[in-house]
Amino acid sequence: MRHAPRALTRSLNRNVSVGLSAASPSQRVYMYRFAHPPSFAHAIWRPEQSYCYDKVCHGDDLPFTWNPIDSFRRYNVSFQPQEAVLGAIMLEYWVSFAATGVPRSTKSPVPEWPRMVDTDADAALNPDGTPVTRTMYFDVDKVGVRDNFFVENEHCSLWDSLGYMFA
Repeated sequence: MRHAPRALTRSLNRNVSVGLSAASPSQRVYMYRFAHPPSFAHAIWRPEQSYCYDKVCHGDDLPFTWNPIDSFRRYNVSFQPQEAVLGAIMLEYWVSFAATGVPRSTKSPVPEWPRMVDTDADAALNPDGTPVTRTMYFDVDKVGVRDNFFVENEHCSLWDSLGYMFA
């Protein structure tokens, strides 16, 4: 029986993703971090959600991932040119993942999206012996790979302090 690859995202799922990778090395787990506050955030977030005007909030990646900007026309918003490029890159990764189970892009110079945890025998390890985790990072001025981005990160400290760990 063939198992479908899983793409788990966001810092909340970090420990689950690491756990899945370790428990079932044949599963392909990919992690990403969307880091671009949309130029049109003021149009899609209500005034009581003004915190999200200049920060990345839950769901801000969706217009870039699925490119439904047409559905936002009623808000009179559109992508800035660099946002359109970012959206095209992200859409290509997601379509490739849906079709093949591996997120790839032919856009240059974007990198190959690595599995979150490399399960090969020669995989890189941290000094403490734990595997290096790899996260794809999406922003308008950089699409790249970051190592151990969610391992010790301010975005995870709340969950870590509550004992939210995959075991």
